[in-house]
Amino acid sequence: LVDAKEKCLSVGMDDFLSKPFIESDLIEVLKKWMPQSFFENNLEVDNEGLINDELINERIYEKSDLNINPIIIDKINHFKKLMGNERLSDLLVKAIEEIPKYLYLLIESNKNINIEEMIRSVHSLKSMSANFSFTKMSVYCQDFESDLKNKKCKNIDERITELNNYCYELIRILQEVNR
Repeated sequence: LVDAKEKCLSVGMDDFLSKPFIESDLIEVLKKWMPQSFFENNLEVDNEGLINDELINERIYEKSDLNINPIIIDKINHFKKLMGNERLSDLLVKAIEEIPKYLYLLIESNKNINIEEMIRSVHSLKSMSANFSFTKMSVYCQDFESDLKNKKCKNIDERITELNNYCYELIRILQEVNR
C-alpha cells in the first residue's frame, strides 16, 4: 500500500486514498483540495465530518417501478450533491456504457481461456457495482474474482450468466436514476 501511494504521488497525483475507504476519509481529502465554498453550497456534513443523510432532503426521483435499495439511492444522492446533475448524468452514462464492455471482455476471455483478463474484467465490474452500493453484484464479483485467482472456479459459464443478470439489473437501475 505504501508503494502504491508513493508511486501515485511520484507521477503527479496530489493525494492518495486507498480502497476501501470510509466516508469521513473521503470528506477529509475533499476538504483538503476543494474550496470551502464547495462544501457550503453542495454538501451537508455533520459534526463528525460525515455526510448527514437527514440534511439531504432532495431525492433524484420520488417513485419508481423498480424496487431499488435505498442505499443505492442515497449513494446517488451523495454523488449528486458532490458533482451536480450534469456531471452525475455523465458518470451514469459512462457506467451504463462501460458495464457491457467489461461483460463482453469477460465472455471473450472465457472463450480464449484467458484467466488474467477474466480477473481484470470481474474486478472492474466489482468496482463499478461497489461504487454505486450495488452490494449483491459487488459481493458476487468478489467471490468470482477470488475463485478465479485461486483457480477454484467451477461452472464459469453459469457464473457469467448470473453476472450478466446482475449487470443488466444495475444498468436498469442507473438508467432509471438518470431519467
